Amino acid sequence: MVRSTHASLASKQDKKAKAATPPSSGETLKGTAKVAKKVPPSAIRARKPDNIRKEIRRLQKTQQLLIPKATFGRLVRQTLAQMMAGQMRVVFNFSRSALAALHEAAEAFMTKLMQDALLCQLHAGRRTLMRKDVTLARRFTAV
Repeated sequence: MVRSTHASLASKQDKKAKAATPPSSGETLKGTAKVAKKVPPSAIRARKPDNIRKEIRRLQKTQQLLIPKATFGRLVRQTLAQMMAGQMRVVFNFSRSALAALHEAAEAFMTKLMQDALLCQLHAGRRTLMRKDVTLARRFTAV
């Protein structure tokens, strides 16, 4: 008889001890299903800052355009079609040199705009480029 009471007291104490300790990271309260471990947001990064800097330096050294020619040509035609939406349907043909000149000017404008926006962002003491930086840079160039 003494043995059975001692065993029942021990099992009650074990149950209390198990209830007091929280489940480990891989267990749930029932102990059957596993819970996925949460990864801290700081561990999830698209690219390291050094890789971004290397890519920027590589792109600054090249003479090629960043926007593909075919994509830019479609964008120009689409924009022109939207501007002429209310008028007669006219097909426009562009010479290669005209499209290349427009492409070069557009990329030069975008590059200058991003440089100015970067200066605005640095002046504000932030590390992230925001829409208000681009808006302010556009106001400086009066575009």
